Amino acid sequence: MKRRIVCSIFMLQVVLLGSAYAVQVGVVNMERLIEAHPRTAQDRIILERYIQDFDEERDERLQALQTKSEEFERLREEAEDIGLTAEAARERRQRAQMKLEALRRGEASLRELAVQRQQELTSQEMRMRERVMRDIKRLLRDFAEEHSLDLILDGGEDPAGGYGAVIFAQDSFEMTDKVIDKLRESNETRSDS
Repeated sequence: MKRRIVCSIFMLQVVLLGSAYAVQVGVVNMERLIEAHPRTAQDRIILERYIQDFDEERDERLQALQTKSEEFERLREEAEDIGLTAEAARERRQRAQMKLEALRRGEASLRELAVQRQQELTSQEMRMRERVMRDIKRLLRDFAEEHSLDLILDGGEDPAGGYGAVIFAQDSFEMTDKVIDKLRESNETRSDS
């Protein structure tokens, strides 16, 4: 938190020193804006439904695995029955081995499904959050123009979704290309040495 504030203050000082006019700054709490966005609640319902569907599918598969496990145990115990002929015991051991292999394949499949669903859920959640962030940034850009703001900073506890503190800045404050040019010049100077 302190680091973000110090970085924001430093950036603000650079902007103020580098400009010939007064800078109009606005501060927002992006987390509150995201939470207040209408899509956030709708998206949460969709994600919860997705989780619920997976939980139901997982429970069904776990039940099927439990049944296979019980069948394996039954066949294994039957194969150890001393009253069976050698041929019957061998046949039951083979069937038990096949059940065990099917059980292992089912467990592996369930693990793969869980990883896949988690990846899908994370990806969907990111897409939903990015869509909300685009809407909010568009709104903030319009708001900044309406209120003659040059810069909008995120004043929340943590940057929203890993986004930086600067939400909007006039193009005149954008220095990325100049820094890249300096970086290239620096790299060329080192190469020549």
